[in-house]
Amino acid sequence: MSYQIQIKRSVQKELESLPKREQRRIVRSLEALAENPRPTGVRKIVGAEELYRLRVGDYRVVSQIQEATVTIWVITSGFPPSRQ
Repeated sequence: MSYQIQIKRSVQKELESLPKREQRRIVRSLEALAENPRPTGVRKIVGAEELYRLRVGDYRVVSQIQEATVTIWVITSGFPPSRQ
């Protein structure tokens, strides 16, 4: 069974602002979630219903998996932490 990936508009804009190399890396990870929404490395967010986080290099993607509609919503992505 394959899931449908839906990305919020705000996340899409954020993704487009990243360097092309990072965009491709994150998109490949999202495409892989369509086949397996909970692969090794995906962690459930404690205290949040149906929210999971995936780390892609220095970036973090938060998704909501909806089993009833077979959909994964990408609801936010995080910029890398500031380096000091």
